[in-house]
Amino acid sequence: MLAAFRRANRAEVLHWANANLRARRTRADILDTARELVHRGEGSY
Repeated sequence: MLAAFRRANRAEVLHWANANLRARRTRADILDTARELVHRGEGSY
């Protein structure tokens, strides 16, 4: 049951992150900055 929960949770997070990165109205420079901050670990609180 724990493994199923982890798979579902991971799928939900990946779906959410992917939807946020595909925002059509986001300018490319803003999107690049956000990706860089997340990559560095500075986008998490």
